[in-house]
Amino acid sequence: VITLLEEILQRGDTQIQKDEQAIKDHEEDCSKKVNDYEEQIKKQKGLIVERQGEIEDIQKRVTIVEDDIATNKTALEKVIKEIEDLGDLDDERKEWKKRSDRYERAIEALSQSQSCLLYTSPSPRDS
Repeated sequence: VITLLEEILQRGDTQIQKDEQAIKDHEEDCSKKVNDYEEQIKKQKGLIVERQGEIEDIQKRVTIVEDDIATNKTALEKVIKEIEDLGDLDDERKEWKKRSDRYERAIEALSQSQSCLLYTSPSPRDS
């Protein structure tokens, strides 16, 4: 009976050692996985920081482009206004041309309708 008990105890000790080794192996595996995950997290954080820097650069470029667009829009509006003003000037020029043409026609009509007076100096016989 004692030998049987010793054998049972021996098997129990062996099973305990196996279980302890399995627990130790499991802890090492978990520790390895935790280290791997921590390393991946560090890499991801680094990538996030890089991407944030890239995003900030892009935002700065977008701001510059928006400012350029606003500047160009203002310049374009000025050019459009100048073109419109030129159109107004062209209308005025056409109106002046019409007036000028009417005056020229009036002058021509007057010049054709006027009598021509011939001036002669008195002759000695006329005295």
